[in-house]
Amino acid sequence: PTHLMDTAFDVVVKNPGIPYTNSVVIQAIEKGVPIITEVEIATSVMQAPIIGITGSNGKTTTTSIIYDMLNQDQAKGKTFAIGNIGVPASQVALSVKPEDHVVMELSSFQLLGTPTIKPKIAVITNLFSSHLDYHGSLENYYEAKMRLIMNQDENDVVIYNQDQKHLEDLVNKHTKAQLLPFSRKEFLKNGTSVKDGYIYFKGEPVAKVTDIFIQGLHNLENMLAAISVAKLSGVSNETIIKVLRHFHGVKHR
Repeated sequence: PTHLMDTAFDVVVKNPGIPYTNSVVIQAIEKGVPIITEVEIATSVMQAPIIGITGSNGKTTTTSIIYDMLNQDQAKGKTFAIGNIGVPASQVALSVKPEDHVVMELSSFQLLGTPTIKPKIAVITNLFSSHLDYHGSLENYYEAKMRLIMNQDENDVVIYNQDQKHLEDLVNKHTKAQLLPFSRKEFLKNGTSVKDGYIYFKGEPVAKVTDIFIQGLHNLENMLAAISVAKLSGVSNETIIKVLRHFHGVKHR
């Protein structure tokens, strides 16, 4: 009911699925009331650095692989996989300790309501035309995705798919973070890439492409992104290879 906004509110916490064309949401916007999602509340109280993953395709798979790689190293605290993957961020926000790993899958719907999100490591798997009925235009959709990296500074890192020129341009335009590209087409000295059947991280061979259990070029890209996060987080090559060999994919993907 539209009369809900007749009362003064400091903030509106919106379910990501509710569009901004909703009459109550429109009234909130007109009144200048900030509209956030529960992710914003959760990240504002979490004590651990966030590893945020977004993209048009591969988010859930990449989040799951990163979780498996980090979860092998229990000496560095617990590992949480939350967000769009199925566990609400607010459900675990107060349980997270500073030494823990928080791997958070984030949709464009969620990111639109996260004005202060600042991941230590951000991952953008790829960007294709999607959800235009919700966002209204391709430009709006891209801008929503860029919310993940807008608040990052030079102490943070953004991992992105360099094989997509439009994504590389967007990343360069929207962040001050350190850039760590990945590519399955070009060998990168300062990124993660493939050469002669091996996966390299900054020039160091990490694993064989044949170590990857699940096939497909899109899954290779997901693995390159995940390996980038794992190497930045101090995970050993042995652990990375073990996960690559045993990861059988995500249900319904």
